[in-house]
Amino acid sequence: MLTLEALYKKASCHMEEVNKLFSLELNNLREMALQKVAQNHTLSFFAPIYVSNVCQSECGYCAFRMGNKIKRRVLTYEEAKQEVIYLKAQGYDSIYCLSGSFVEGDISKVGSMTEVNARGIRAIYELGLFPVLESSPFSKKNLEALLKITKGAGRYVLFQECYDKDTYISIHCGDRYKGDPNVRIRQIDLALDAGWTEVGIGVLIGLHHDVAKEISCLIAHFDYLKNRARKITISVPRINVATGIKIKDRSSDDFFLKTNYIIKIMRPEALIVLTGRETSGIRDILRPVTDIWGAQGSTVPGGYTLGGSPKDGQFQLCDRRSVSELKKMG
Repeated sequence: MLTLEALYKKASCHMEEVNKLFSLELNNLREMALQKVAQNHTLSFFAPIYVSNVCQSECGYCAFRMGNKIKRRVLTYEEAKQEVIYLKAQGYDSIYCLSGSFVEGDISKVGSMTEVNARGIRAIYELGLFPVLESSPFSKKNLEALLKITKGAGRYVLFQECYDKDTYISIHCGDRYKGDPNVRIRQIDLALDAGWTEVGIGVLIGLHHDVAKEISCLIAHFDYLKNRARKITISVPRINVATGIKIKDRSSDDFFLKTNYIIKIMRPEALIVLTGRETSGIRDILRPVTDIWGAQGSTVPGGYTLGGSPKDGQFQLCDRRSVSELKKMG
């Protein structure tokens, strides 16, 4: 199992290259990244379905944090299915199932985090779309049970959020679900051990001041996983506007563009995910070097067909173009 200490050793050999790349002009980085894009490059599209915004964590960068005054909702299986039916008609390639962090339980315990997420991925799989599970923490046993629902299909995604140990602990101090950074980093190992063949990793830009170090750790994490996973996605989202968040640091557009270019340059085989929290302008610039896009999503449970205010969502979305509009762009 991977530990942060072992990861730091692997990341140290990437620091010089990452810092050198960050020092280059943006246009130079863009040209270097474009040279790494495969000739058969295509873009696929996903939408998130939030099965719950109930959360017992206090992450200051997330509107779902326990102390925040938002309307809470947990979808039933039928409600989740209704949401997926709507999304399928829009032409998405995959659906991400997400929730807040609360009591894990197991798949037989109604209302546990495992059972609630099972509702979402069951609806996604039964309606013929590719299921992506992005929620934590889960035991190996529960990861096996969730994968069994999809008969072995799907991807498990879990961001470390911040690889710097001290920063991670300060952000999640006292959190019984996310307080230990070494427990969190082992979650991807557990997913692979449980049989998931596709996984996703990432960091939230703005949590730690040394982004070069964070990207070096991300590259090292990718390298650690690449011989075990069939596909690996990488995402480096920025903190975005949300109700009641306490952490609001946000890198400049140029710095964000550089971050994505550097990942494509250093690990072109990684699939880069770009969410709708970025503006249409930024996303269009990054279109040639990214692989998976969120499109016209909702971060509110039931936000597609059941109503709900965007202020109760995890964060605000900026690019509101539909998946059909984005596909027409070629």
